[in-house]
Amino acid sequence: MAKERLNNFIFWHLKIASIFYFFFFIIAISGILLGWKFFFVNTIFEDGSIQPSKNREIWLPLDSLENKSTRFLNEKTNNFFSKSDKIEIRPINGYISFYYGKHLTTVVDGATGAVILIAQDKAGFIRDIHEGSLFENFPGFNSGWFKVLYCTFIGLALALLTISGAYMWDHKKETKD
Repeated sequence: MAKERLNNFIFWHLKIASIFYFFFFIIAISGILLGWKFFFVNTIFEDGSIQPSKNREIWLPLDSLENKSTRFLNEKTNNFFSKSDKIEIRPINGYISFYYGKHLTTVVDGATGAVILIAQDKAGFIRDIHEGSLFENFPGFNSGWFKVLYCTFIGLALALLTISGAYMWDHKKETKD
């Protein structure tokens, strides 16, 4: 009975591993590349002399900061952005990051609106592959369900492989006759 149960674990372990092998490989490679993402960032402009103000009471309004950031970015990169796609506020650090198309990012001092950094983060594509966001741009996948299902299936598969692998390792003596 115990040997039959162990054989069932081995059978399902191998089935799950073979079904999700390609996805695990892609996640592993993209995870390694994300660990090295420092090499995928191209700094276009950097002013290290600016110390961002952490006092939020003297910060400029967000739309004013965005306008300054967008205007400076367009001047430095010969682009024609009108607004940012995403805004990330870091009050503890005293700066605001604005994200634009073509993986361009500006970091702005909240008090003065001075641009501290302009960078092009080419790791965005790798991040999209790693988390499953890449497929949400395809027709029919724009609701976000693909990413939820992708993460759920991959997470469950990893959990089942871990449990069944631990069980097989713990009961390895039963397979020897």
